[in-house]
Amino acid sequence: MLFLTNIITSVIIARKLGPDMRGLFAILLLIPGYAEAFGRLKFDIAAVYFLGKKKVGLGEIVFLLNMLAILTSTIIISLFLFQYDWMYAKLYQNTTVDMHFLTFTILGIIPLRFVSLNYSYILIYREDVKTYNRMVVLNALGGSVIGILLLVVLDWGIWGVLLGSIIGLLISIIYGFLKVSRIEKMVPYFKPVLIWEMAKYGFQHYLAGIIGHLHVYLTNLLSALYLLPAQVAFFSMAKRLGEQITRMIPGAINTLLFPKISKSDDDQYNSEITLRSFRITLLILILFGLSLAIIIKPLVYLLYGVDYLPMVLPFWIMLPGFVLVQSASVFSSYFAGIGRPDLLPKILLIPLVIQLIIAVLLMPVLGIIGASFSFLISSILVSIISISVFYKITTVNISEFLINKNDVAYLIRFIQERLHIKKGY
Repeated sequence: MLFLTNIITSVIIARKLGPDMRGLFAILLLIPGYAEAFGRLKFDIAAVYFLGKKKVGLGEIVFLLNMLAILTSTIIISLFLFQYDWMYAKLYQNTTVDMHFLTFTILGIIPLRFVSLNYSYILIYREDVKTYNRMVVLNALGGSVIGILLLVVLDWGIWGVLLGSIIGLLISIIYGFLKVSRIEKMVPYFKPVLIWEMAKYGFQHYLAGIIGHLHVYLTNLLSALYLLPAQVAFFSMAKRLGEQITRMIPGAINTLLFPKISKSDDDQYNSEITLRSFRITLLILILFGLSLAIIIKPLVYLLYGVDYLPMVLPFWIMLPGFVLVQSASVFSSYFAGIGRPDLLPKILLIPLVIQLIIAVLLMPVLGIIGASFSFLISSILVSIISISVFYKITTVNISEFLINKNDVAYLIRFIQERLHIKKGY
């Protein structure tokens, strides 16, 4: 449902704003994206692990997380404002449109995202999927509906979409706060030793988060520096569409896989459930990928119009990379759950450096096509290294990485059960 909502919202925004303004909106979104990558210290992920090991209470951890979120977001915004003129000149060097007011406004999203993620991870720890889903829906659906109304009815342009996003986040946070408070209220708590332990655990996730964010969005940033706004729009939309489509299945699996493994001390069980998750995810995404490769061109023409057809080729190029890297993301949940988050940045570093080199060499010549190839090669490398590291630290056989007939049968049975299809029909 959210995927369809996002597609509809994306179509309306793209058609209403046009390629140039849609490109400026993509550049604007880089600000909270990089603020989260470099400023969110991953205490929320550490909280899941420490709660799973029963080292701290729920009310205490909620207070700590929100206190740290406010502190870090304040520091990030202050640093951005300190270098505001330089950053503004770099981001919007290829346009004459005045983006000052919008740039100041989007800074308000940073603390809201941090607090929203705190409550999301608390619900993930509790494996409360229903409440977590409702929180996600309120954010996405609320932001989309309000943003579209302000964009289409009041003709507020990018400002309307941005305001809708802020309101959607606020609604989601209020809902998450009320639900978590009913379980256990926040307790003022400050224990330097615990914070230090969480910081050490979270630091590896922090490094992995920075490198992982750069892996996904480095080419977006480079496109903003090298290319015109319309080309930025085509590339960012192709990447966003590929990411949204291929992230649904592993996103759902990883939401529960990480806390489940962090609560278990059974190594065999942990490796078996991770491998099965990988094979099922890969199977589904291969089927999705083949279908999308066939229908993407008429779909873009139908939804976005002929002006956005240049996004099709970058989508085709990056799609295999998305399928592989999203399937391999389950290994990241495994590494985090067994207390080895230090492996995450090590896995991502070399592919990121190679992506940067390829992008810098190819983008001035091939534009968004060069950016697409750099992302594809980097994604393949991340997948190969993730599988290799998992294989090395476990006792599994190499054949267990391959999709088998039992996986196919499981998927068919799962679909039949969900659609209430009886055998013989």
